[in-house]
Amino acid sequence: MENHDFTKDEIITIVIDQIITDWPGGFYSCPDAEFRANCVVADCAKNIMRDGNIGLSADGNGYIAYDYTSGDNGTVKRYKKTVFKYLRDKIGLKWQESKIHDCASEICKKLWPTEAGLTYTVEILGGNDIRDAYRDAIGGNSCMTGNDCRNMGAYTYNDCVRLLVFRFNDGRTGRALLWDCVDQNGTAHKAMDRIYCRKPGNGHNMADCELLMKKYAQLHGYQLPYYDNCQLSLIVDSFIIHDDDCPYFDSFYNVELVDDSNDEFRLRNYDARHTISHRVTDGSRPFGGNECCCCGARMDDDHTYYGPDDSQAHCEECFHENYFYCECCGSDRPMDDMVSVNDECFCQNCVDRYYIVCDDCGNIVHRDCNHYETHDGRDICESCLDNYSSCENCNELYPCDDTIRFNDGYYCYDCIGEVATQCDECCEYIDNDDIIEIDGRDYCSDCAPVKSEEEEEENETVNNTMNEGIVI
Repeated sequence: MENHDFTKDEIITIVIDQIITDWPGGFYSCPDAEFRANCVVADCAKNIMRDGNIGLSADGNGYIAYDYTSGDNGTVKRYKKTVFKYLRDKIGLKWQESKIHDCASEICKKLWPTEAGLTYTVEILGGNDIRDAYRDAIGGNSCMTGNDCRNMGAYTYNDCVRLLVFRFNDGRTGRALLWDCVDQNGTAHKAMDRIYCRKPGNGHNMADCELLMKKYAQLHGYQLPYYDNCQLSLIVDSFIIHDDDCPYFDSFYNVELVDDSNDEFRLRNYDARHTISHRVTDGSRPFGGNECCCCGARMDDDHTYYGPDDSQAHCEECFHENYFYCECCGSDRPMDDMVSVNDECFCQNCVDRYYIVCDDCGNIVHRDCNHYETHDGRDICESCLDNYSSCENCNELYPCDDTIRFNDGYYCYDCIGEVATQCDECCEYIDNDDIIEIDGRDYCSDCAPVKSEEEEEENETVNNTMNEGIVI
């Protein structure tokens, strides 16, 4: 049976932080301190990560337990070592043993704080006691402590929030807000907000205090929305905020106005429709007197959007549903005026001025790019040009099916007659100089009919008779 109060990542963090803090030879004062820090962290973490399922042994305080895989047969065995031997033998610190002992002692104080003499008392405050705790900077200074506590009045008159205070016997203090909230399905939850700890002097690592407060949260069923281990989307309903009483929100900073007349808001730890991110230190109340013309939501000036005519106010969501930004002219335009060009949005006016629409494929191309006009005024892009031929005579573009290939060139039907005639027999086009006309019909040399000797003599007789009848 083992003690699992600390996770593997938490143990690794405590061990590595202490190693860096105790590094001999003025670790943080050397010129390449950042480089050396990265090397130390990388080497220590690599050595620690070789051990599977690292944890704290339940056989006695001061022991770290880990899995070890035998290289011979792959058998996994569970081992434990004192923190001193773990640092020296497993991580491989090449320090003097007295230095390793000192480092191990500090790590033990953090992993087993109560046994190291660290004790604490817990208070849960409400109402004006919360303001007094912030005025006294319990847990350390922040933007809401000291005289600035006047800007966090909303914590004092909302019953859904309280303040957890830890007082340690070494003079350190810690604080965290406790929230009553629900998830998106309406299931009730309790949440502990960001943890603040005070350092009474230099050299005090606060990891042990923070971990004890996280441990308290886990034991009492609190979610930790400020930290990565909380995957829930949480909501604080019916939170009242009067003028100049708005605090700085760490976790629930996405704010939605529910009832302006009653100063009622809804807080979330995630972004949602009609919410704004409101993190202020001057106490200013979120939202203002602007009402969305579409959905009726209320917004302050910083979260109000106006259309091209600047006549109607919109919330952010409704504005982006009704308007788009033209990448060409840089103006906001109605959504029904949008034309998509290569995954960019343009208004119709800019498309008409700077682009052409290919009448063949429908693609939109910039006028500076290659595009062509056909004989009947249609625009085509370069991709579609292979479907057209240029007439050798008039230089106009025609669909390939509407041109005639002749002498390695293409001619439109209107121009082909100027250079060639179609043979009435084989239908091939022949150069006008080579056409043979017989009995009113046009032939190529291959198709022209051959006359017999009798027909030739008869034709010659007819021609002579006609010549004799001619009067000169």
